[in-house]
Amino acid sequence: MAIPTQGDFDSDMQDIQTKQTDMTDGINSCVDKFNNFDFGCWSNTFSKDSQEKIRDALNNLTKIWSDFLTEMVQYASPGWPFWFLDAQDNWLAVKTGLSGQKVHLGAASSSSFPATQSWVSADGAVYRNMPAVQGDAIDGVVGHAGSFASHLGDHGLQIIDFWVKIANKFVDYGQLVATSVANFISADPTKWLDIVSEIVNVVSELIDFVQDLIQLIVDKWLETLGQMQTLENDLADVSGSIAGQWPTIERLA
Repeated sequence: MAIPTQGDFDSDMQDIQTKQTDMTDGINSCVDKFNNFDFGCWSNTFSKDSQEKIRDALNNLTKIWSDFLTEMVQYASPGWPFWFLDAQDNWLAVKTGLSGQKVHLGAASSSSFPATQSWVSADGAVYRNMPAVQGDAIDGVVGHAGSFASHLGDHGLQIIDFWVKIANKFVDYGQLVATSVANFISADPTKWLDIVSEIVNVVSELIDFVQDLIQLIVDKWLETLGQMQTLENDLADVSGSIAGQWPTIERLA
């Protein structure tokens, strides 16, 4: 996915809040107009059954929207997912720094540690192994730093992708609700019954919206669990160390 700038992302998140407020206000306006309408003057036009159909449609719309807002409140906001991307850069810097030290170890030990060519005593034999052994240990730590960096970066992108998809959904559903609200409020009351089917359609769309949101959450959670398990597997690898500890003369002896 193309990574949005933090400014674009913040704007999308603000747009979600704005659309939520607008949609809530619009639905409440429909209900208020209906509740404050004097049907006494229209008794020949609206039967009790007709009034109930309109009331039921509006009540159902209000309930579904309330359920959706309750669902959204559980997730509040994405926080600051760009922190994870910044943290990824920090761990990549650690990886770069550690891997850069290997020039002095391992295969380069003959030039970086010329004494290893003459260490033939019992003590010298132990020290002679240290550059290569510690080079292997650095390899292990470098791998862990890379795993941390990948995990943080992937997790940050997951959060961003999740909220961007919600923001995109709000564009469609916000327009859907706005159109139905405008039609209801501006219409001649005699046309309200014709709009009931439109309101029923909005309810159906909102139900799909909630279901899509829940499925999106499930998918992202499973994806996150998979990445956590991968990280745990990577960190379980203690190659290059001595039983998970940094190699020292005492541990090599």
